[in-house]
Amino acid sequence: MHVEMRMLRALVMVEAQGSIGGAAQALAFSPAAVSAHLHALEKVCGTRLVERTGSGTRLTSAAVSYTHLRAHETDSYLV
Repeated sequence: MHVEMRMLRALVMVEAQGSIGGAAQALAFSPAAVSAHLHALEKVCGTRLVERTGSGTRLTSAAVSYTHLRAHETDSYLV
């Protein structure tokens, strides 16, 4: 499996919105689709990328490092 742009967009939007529901609304995806993209990306990366909290969802330190690396590689934040 390879990394698809929609997986990265889902991850970046979860960071920006603070929740899977918010990311789904911003991307015009269903929350289930955003979750599926995140799980697929976690599988590719081999580590957890999001943590669910009482107030929403946040990125793990591995995810933050990954998004910043990818943003630097593409010279944009993928949105």
